[in-house]
Amino acid sequence: MYDVMEEDSYVFHEVDLPDGPCFCPKVEYNNKPDSLFFNDGIRRIDFILVYEDEDKKEFEKRHVFQRRKKRREYFEASLMKMGLELEAMPSVLNDNLMYVKVHVPWDVQCTYAEVLHIKVPIDVNTTPFRPSMWRFFNCVTKYFRPNEELITEETDFFTAPFEKDCLDRFRIEKKDNFFTPSMKSRMASCNMLYTFQSPCILKLPVAGYGHVF
Repeated sequence: MYDVMEEDSYVFHEVDLPDGPCFCPKVEYNNKPDSLFFNDGIRRIDFILVYEDEDKKEFEKRHVFQRRKKRREYFEASLMKMGLELEAMPSVLNDNLMYVKVHVPWDVQCTYAEVLHIKVPIDVNTTPFRPSMWRFFNCVTKYFRPNEELITEETDFFTAPFEKDCLDRFRIEKKDNFFTPSMKSRMASCNMLYTFQSPCILKLPVAGYGHVF
């Protein structure tokens, strides 16, 4: 029913950067310290990059950091061309730091879920529960179980590797919650690593990016 795709067999398209500038949009702090979303309140934050604002460096060192700034902007533009959505915001505790919020849209999620062979639910597991030999220690282990009134037991599912062409076979009740935050963070990381290693990026010196990740 499901064919396993080899990661090396997946074809990535080269990043076709625009001739003009393509910068990450910058916003101001929205006074919502607990927010997990972009300032629009709709797009969820799946990954965060941090860098030092090159324009606030000492004058004698500014020319060095300006070169790093160009490389960073090129990298951000490449990420946006690869489908990621970015939003930069200054730190409220350190004037020299900038946070870049990263959102992975649904189409990009589907692409990388297939590349990474991420297993997702296809149907509820109705197999009868088989008692474990550890049930004899129930008198001890019951004290270590979470309170079900606070943390409900998750439904057990049969799973299969995700395929974009078989969306109707998976239990997609809501796209925003179909992939877990850890899955989307992994997708964003994979996207960045590929963009960072692509020939388009390697045409420029890559020194100075270590502090970004």
